[in-house]
Amino acid sequence: MTKKLGFRSMNRVRQLIAGLGCAWLCAPSFAAVAVDSTSSITAANGVSSLMWSHTASGSNRALVVGVMARDPTGADTSVSSVTYNSVAMTAVRNDLVSFGDPARTSLYILAAPATGTHTIVVTFAGTVDSLAAGAAISLTGVDQTTPNAADNGGDDRE
Repeated sequence: MTKKLGFRSMNRVRQLIAGLGCAWLCAPSFAAVAVDSTSSITAANGVSSLMWSHTASGSNRALVVGVMARDPTGADTSVSSVTYNSVAMTAVRNDLVSFGDPARTSLYILAAPATGTHTIVVTFAGTVDSLAAGAAISLTGVDQTTPNAADNGGDDRE
């Protein structure tokens, strides 16, 4: 039995990011992964992009950005790009669920992001009219060669 994804608040995006864990982000030799900092943008509607500041520091860094969007036109929720300090991030996962208004969650990663405070920019394929939100977490102690394991394609519906 499938259930609706819970998009009532930023909690879903935060859960996606927080649930990544060391098994997803690091090799066994990098067992001391630690949270550096987190940031988020509050839910917004009628937007074609999200923009917020994030600060990264430490060594062996990785930045993970989670995006959630819901809109009557599912195609509008597609993420065209995610950048940090104008550097493109790599898409890791993108899931679309169509219960009522189509909803999409996406995860992006960047190994060795620039230190300091920089801007995260998420650009959507269209204007998201219902809801859009983003959250980021920077981690230290992450394997810089292979920061993420292969996506198993599992279904994480709540």
